Amino acid sequence: MPDERFLMHQLKSMKIAIRVGAVLLGGLIYYRYFTTRQWDWQLILVIAVMGIVKMTALFYFKRMN
Repeated sequence: MPDERFLMHQLKSMKIAIRVGAVLLGGLIYYRYFTTRQWDWQLILVIAVMGIVKMTALFYFKRMN
């Protein structure tokens, strides 16, 4: 069974990875908009789902503690 230090390092690394991924995805959305002048709705949907999942998990864990 992993100890708390391992779990905290895993949590921090996941937070960083998710933030970097969201920033890169946002950059890709704007790049595609400025090059083609069309919004890529599939990428916007991915960012929206990421936000919804994050907020749902936040409220769930806040309620359970």
